[in-house]
Amino acid sequence: MPIGTRTTGLRSLWTLALCLLPGGAAVSAPAEPSAPQALVFDFTGGLSGWTAGGDTAALRVASRADHPDRGACVELDLVGASATLRLKKPLDLSRYRTLRLDAFLPRSAAQMQVSAYFIDDEDFWYQTWPRLVPAANRWDTIEVDIRPEAGQLEPKGHSRPWGPYPARNIREVGIRIFCDRETRATVLLDNIALLPGDAGLPPQDVYSFETSGDEPSVYGRFEVTFELRRAYENPYDPAQIDVYAEVLTPGGRTVRAIGFYYQDYERRVDRKAEILIPAGPPKWKIRYCPREPGEHSYRIHIRDSDPLVLPPRIFTARPAASPGFIRVAPDKRHFEFDNGDFFYPIGHNIPAAVNPKGSLLLGLASDEDEYVEKHKRDGALPYDRYLPGMARGKENYARIWLSSWSFALEWSRQYDRAFPGLGRYNQENAWRLDYVLDKARECGVYVQLALTTFGHFRLTGRNEEGDWRWSPYNIANGGLLKDPQDFWKSPKAQEIYQRMVRYVMARYAYSTHIAAWELCNEADLFTGWKGLKPEVTAWHKQCADTIRAFDPNDHLVTTSFSQGEGDFSLLAIPEISFTSTHYYAVQIDSVLRNTVWPAKAALGKPAIMGEVGYSFRGAGPDTTERYLHACLWTTHMIPFAGAGLSWWWDYIDDRDLYDAFRPLAEFAAGEDRRGRNLAVGVGRALDASGGPAPGLGLDLLHNDTSAYFWLSEKLLIRAESAASFTPEERAGIQLDIKGFKPGDYRVEFWDTRKGGIVKSASVSVPADGVLRCPVPAFTSDIAGKVKPAPPAGEAAAGVAAQQKEQP
Repeated sequence: MPIGTRTTGLRSLWTLALCLLPGGAAVSAPAEPSAPQALVFDFTGGLSGWTAGGDTAALRVASRADHPDRGACVELDLVGASATLRLKKPLDLSRYRTLRLDAFLPRSAAQMQVSAYFIDDEDFWYQTWPRLVPAANRWDTIEVDIRPEAGQLEPKGHSRPWGPYPARNIREVGIRIFCDRETRATVLLDNIALLPGDAGLPPQDVYSFETSGDEPSVYGRFEVTFELRRAYENPYDPAQIDVYAEVLTPGGRTVRAIGFYYQDYERRVDRKAEILIPAGPPKWKIRYCPREPGEHSYRIHIRDSDPLVLPPRIFTARPAASPGFIRVAPDKRHFEFDNGDFFYPIGHNIPAAVNPKGSLLLGLASDEDEYVEKHKRDGALPYDRYLPGMARGKENYARIWLSSWSFALEWSRQYDRAFPGLGRYNQENAWRLDYVLDKARECGVYVQLALTTFGHFRLTGRNEEGDWRWSPYNIANGGLLKDPQDFWKSPKAQEIYQRMVRYVMARYAYSTHIAAWELCNEADLFTGWKGLKPEVTAWHKQCADTIRAFDPNDHLVTTSFSQGEGDFSLLAIPEISFTSTHYYAVQIDSVLRNTVWPAKAALGKPAIMGEVGYSFRGAGPDTTERYLHACLWTTHMIPFAGAGLSWWWDYIDDRDLYDAFRPLAEFAAGEDRRGRNLAVGVGRALDASGGPAPGLGLDLLHNDTSAYFWLSEKLLIRAESAASFTPEERAGIQLDIKGFKPGDYRVEFWDTRKGGIVKSASVSVPADGVLRCPVPAFTSDIAGKVKPAPPAGEAAAGVAAQQKEQP
């Protein structure tokens, strides 16, 4: 029985409502379908596309002369235990009722059975059960009811039941003859037909309705799951089917959460490869994140040509300790949570399971193609290492991409069969991203999710990340466009792309551990970028509009550039919440401090370095590790909103370098940088003679009452290898920092490799405002903090606590 009520509105009103979709494109309700014609193969004109399977000795069409009582039919020579006749042809069987065929099985010592099978466009197999046993030595007619409710087709090798969605996308039909022993025989088949069922759409019903529980936590996930009786040609197109919930919050707000088409999977591991097996039928889900405690009511709307509204339901959100979503702080420089807690990102990139770039230089592979081949079936398995490793290193931030070689939802079948093509989404990747986001939440990692990357719209080859030849928008793959530059000017392409953005919002916008939507990775590297700035800027605005329309939680929005210089007009638009820039250079510290930061600061937004390091092409292991360490500490001493993110995640994982992040995470813990007007400062490292200490650099971030500093051997990020420079212990060094208010201060010196305070000192700043303090002996580098001295009682307690912690 249906659990909803029909709306009385006319179909024209439904059509008008759909016209309010982002972009304003007018759409129309799907027409009532007419009955399909019967599909009959009588073989009078030949095989008509039917071929023999690999287990079949021979196949031919027999003439009336061979079988006067029958006429043309197919003869299959069976030598062994089976024979197969198959038709490889795209077919929509969702509105057919019966598969019928005539079979003549010869009398034989072997018992023969007949089975029909169907393979859908995702390579999943369905077959008749039980097998059919026609009469021997005479023509017999076999019929199979292929409607889902008949239960005569079963999945083979997976557990997604036969239903209207696989039936809509069949790529192969087959008839198989099985014997209980090996034999030699000739089997005759004729009049293979698919007979249509009733015309018209079935009544819309909702089945298997369930929720994730009626008492979700605030900032948790409340999820509704159900099945619909009707199937749709494209369940991702809201012009055909639009599912959403209207939620009335305890505070009186009405929030819309849109639904999405979903396929569950069972995850298996075979020879270190991830295999996803469909589990159960496709379903619909609605995910909602309650942001206030108390009773919520919701009504689910199902809009197609005959809209349905379900009766209202209630859930109660209980208070929770979650800090909520990440926002831009009032000072426009930093981040904070909904509850007001400060958030400072520290982490690295983990965009995909495999990273071929730099794999040879890093010693991870001897052949790049073999390296990719070895890992292309990893799926989400590496994230079972990546994210717990990041948690051990106290990292809290990562970038993940929806790229063709990672978690893309929309790409071409020519690239991988798991991609259904333009306007349809890879459910395996969508499930993997669900899994990874759940794992990120468990590990305390917040994700900057890039919705696309420049390579999708770039002509050059793989080493330059150009993937246009595999794009579903490419006319060569059945798409709309000849060149990637056409994407930005095609209203139809934009409409299709925005539907993908809408789906991402429906499925993932509930998550507090999505830190931000990154509209594109390195938008300035598209083919033809310089001549397309107005169009690319308009595309960013359109994506942001779609996000605003369908993300009820107002996640931050960003995009990234490949370098820290140049035209920042795109980053300046109000739709971009914060800027994310990538920069690689030998003298990375000075470039960031003197060039990148001033340009980013002028935009009046928080700024992070989404990628930073020595070279985007990679380097040797020693250089990579030194720049990983140096970039963490030097970016922390610049007023960025977070520490710079390394690109080389596969190397970090291979060498288990997660502990490289822990010292900085401990150094930054509890340090709220909001509203303090911290700026790049001026200071010196002096040697015992009172002159500048040769070879030492001082990275300094301070105001007139506090400071953070990093004192380091600058040759560590100039030399190409460890053999070029080996640091020795530095002793007798003194800090000389200008710009402090006179008074008493506490200086802490921190070990940047092992973490923790190595020494504390009390310092008085005289009237000239110069803080002078001796530095304990160190090798390579040392970091520190300067703060006003606490009152005497607090100072004594702090010293006692520090002494207790010392080994």
